[in-house]
Amino acid sequence: MSVVPRGRNILRKHYQEAKNENEAEYKSAAFWHAWLTRAFNDLDRYEVSSEFAPDDTRRRVDLVVKRYDGDNDTLYALLWVECKRPKMAPREVEFQGLDAAVRHIEADGLMFIYVMTTIGVSFRTWIVKKDTKTLVPLHGNPEYGDKDEYVDADSAGAHVLMQTVQRVKAQEPLREAPIVPSQPANPPLGQYKTYQTAESSTQANARQQQQQVYAAQQQQQVYAAQQQQQVYAAQQQSSGQAEASNAGSPAWQAVKVTKRPHTLRADEYLFKDVRGVVRSTKEEDWVETDVQGRTASIYRGKRTSYYTYDWPT
Repeated sequence: MSVVPRGRNILRKHYQEAKNENEAEYKSAAFWHAWLTRAFNDLDRYEVSSEFAPDDTRRRVDLVVKRYDGDNDTLYALLWVECKRPKMAPREVEFQGLDAAVRHIEADGLMFIYVMTTIGVSFRTWIVKKDTKTLVPLHGNPEYGDKDEYVDADSAGAHVLMQTVQRVKAQEPLREAPIVPSQPANPPLGQYKTYQTAESSTQANARQQQQQVYAAQQQQQVYAAQQQQQVYAAQQQSSGQAEASNAGSPAWQAVKVTKRPHTLRADEYLFKDVRGVVRSTKEEDWVETDVQGRTASIYRGKRTSYYTYDWPT
C-alpha cells in the first residue's frame, strides 16, 4: 500500500520532485519532512525537526522526530532520519544513520533508538541497540548496503513504513534502568519523591511489556546484528580507526574547506578534490575523528577520503 496520497496534493508534489534522480538532496529531505509531519500529526505531542544534533558536537542529522512530555516539560528523540539523493549508494547513508544513533545512545544513556535511512523517495527503517551498536532492519532481509531492500514510498510494500511509525509511537526508547528519556537519569534528591509518584503502575507495566517484546525479538535479530557488526567493525578499522596511519597514503588527501552560508537552506562546505574540481557538501557529510593524533574532519569519497584540521566556523 502506497503511503503517498493519490491525486493532486502537496505530498504528491514533493514526491514527484524528489523522485528525479538528478534532483538535489534537499528535495528528498523536504518530501520526508512533509511525510513524517503527517504521520506524527499530533502537534501537541510530536515534532519533526531538521538539521538537529544527536549529541553535543557539531554533527547534524537531516531530520529527527521528537516527542513532547508535558508532565516533565521535555522533548526527546524517537527517530533519527538521514536523507540522500536518489543516486547515492546505501552504504554512506547507513553509515551516517548508525553514527547518529550511536552518538545519541551514548549521550542520553538509551537502551535503543530508531533510525530511518532514505535514498530519494525510498526508505528503510532500523533499530539500534546499546549492546550491539548495529543497524538491525525492521523490515526486509538482514542485508545492509543493498538498494534493493529500500522500499519506494509509492509502492505496495510501503505499508511497512506505517508499521514502523506505530511501533515508534507504542514502544518509545528507554534509558537504562529503565527510565523514559523525558525524565532525568539522576533526579535531584529534592525531586526524587515527585519522580517516583509520576511513575504510574500503567507506565511501569508498559515498560515491562516492552522489555518482554524486545527480549523475544532479540532471538530473531541475532543473526542480522552479528553479521552487520562484523562488517561495520571491519569498515571502521579500515576507514575510521586506521585513519591516523592512512592519512599520508594516496587514498587520503588534505584539503582546505570553505563555508558558503545560506539563509533558506543548509550551508555549503566547499573544497577541491584530487582532480581540482570544487565539490559542495553539507556539514553532516563530514565525520569528526582523529588523524595522526589531531582532531580532524573527514569526508569519504568513492576512491579518495579528504580531511581537514581547520574546520570553518
